[in-house]
Amino acid sequence: MIIRRKFISGLAALGVMLSASACGEAGNEALGGGKRYPDYRYRLTVEVDTPEGVRSGSSVIEVQTMVSGKYSIPDPGKISTRVRGEAVTVDLGQRGTMFALLRSEKSVDWAAGPLMLFVPNIPYKDIEHIYEKEDRDPRFDMRMTQLYKLRGKYALPRHYYNIFNKPKESDTPTAYPILVTFADMADPKSVTKINPDNMAARFGKGVKLKRITVERTDDAVTSGIGKRLGWLGEYPEPSLNPKHGPDDWSLAATIKQGDFKRKN
Repeated sequence: MIIRRKFISGLAALGVMLSASACGEAGNEALGGGKRYPDYRYRLTVEVDTPEGVRSGSSVIEVQTMVSGKYSIPDPGKISTRVRGEAVTVDLGQRGTMFALLRSEKSVDWAAGPLMLFVPNIPYKDIEHIYEKEDRDPRFDMRMTQLYKLRGKYALPRHYYNIFNKPKESDTPTAYPILVTFADMADPKSVTKINPDNMAARFGKGVKLKRITVERTDDAVTSGIGKRLGWLGEYPEPSLNPKHGPDDWSLAATIKQGDFKRKN
């Protein structure tokens, strides 16, 4: 069963789109009294309707999360994440191969955040007594605790305004990862972006995105994308066109090899 929920706080979606690296053992103190949370894994699955039937692909991704301590320099209390895993590969047969990247249009760290979308925000009134006594906001701790309890599949919304139940705005970011394909799998510069609302334009009549889901799992992190994309190196790596000019903002110039594969 697919679970759909609507929340009203931007914290639920945008508070986890963060960068930087994590260190130390799970649960240990770090960075000026900071905290490393237990790592968790989730399965990202992309399903596509085609005239030949539903085609799907999935990838297990691991997320590390930590918060720097109040004595950390320069960012006390900063929430940092790190991802290990690969883009989702969807084999569409003779129509080609599509990849759901580890980033979105607005966030290079998108892959650290999908599950947090489905953890309800915690109202201030529920933590006010703790905040007054300890001079800290415990809501992130509480939301992480709820995240570890998530079970079942959750369908990603098309846009973040779908979660907040607000009218669409022109600058409202998509909640989907970037979808791409290649004219020539051996040539990274041949990358092309796929419109999730019009997949038929690239893959033919009757092809459309069915859904993208996330679910907690203890399965091993996915590997093997390098068998399809032999030019992939170890993360971090340059763009798909590392020799691009300074004014080149094409897809091949802006998409990184690390958007397909990250290994911490």
